Order: sequence, then structure tokens, then C-alpha cells
Amino acid sequence: MHDTNYYGDDYLTVDIDHLLDRLVPRQTTENFPYLSPGPKHIAYGMKKTDPNYPAEKWSMLNTDAHIRADLLGSNVTLGIKDGRLMNGSVGSIYFVDFDQTRERNRIVNIILVGDDK
Repeated sequence: MHDTNYYGDDYLTVDIDHLLDRLVPRQTTENFPYLSPGPKHIAYGMKKTDPNYPAEKWSMLNTDAHIRADLLGSNVTLGIKDGRLMNGSVGSIYFVDFDQTRERNRIVNIILVGDDK
């Protein structure tokens, strides 16, 4: 889009964020606004020794991220014609990680299906 807020965020992106915040509020404390993660999940998480998943109870307060990802999905199919992405003149692709409990690197996989012509 054309307009951005003072942080440089596109207005449409901000509007989507506001809508998601109303539909799926961010989880800021245990058991509110979601029941998950429950005590069994917390106990399981506290036993993990993977450095990418610190054994901290607060790091498991990401139910909102799971719900948002379930609503929006984790993959997309995009058309390519004559070697060009068919996203229109103003279309964009956004990569989103809704889990705000810790920083991490993500890997994007691109799979091409079709003729090799």
C-alpha cells in the first residue's frame, strides 16, 4: 500500500494486526485468555534440554501464536508465468512468525512444481 505509520509499518499490515489482536488476543500471562498451556505441557517443556527452547515457563505462553497460525495457515501456492510471479502490480508476500516469546531464525522452503520449460 502507500501509507505507513511512524514506525514504517504499512497501514494494511497494521489493520490486519489490529484485527488479529481483537480475534486472538496476545497471551501475556498463564491461563488468560487461554487455558493452554496447561500444567502437563509446562512440565513437559521444563524437561527439554534443547537450547532453542529454553526451559522457562514464560517461553511457553504462545497459545495466541498457535491459534493465529492455525487460522492463517502455514503455506501458500503462488502462480508463476513466463518466469515471473503472478502477484499483480501491487501484490506482496509476507512471512510472519506470530510467536513473540523468543527470537529465532526461520527457513523458507520453495518448491517448484510443473514443466521445466
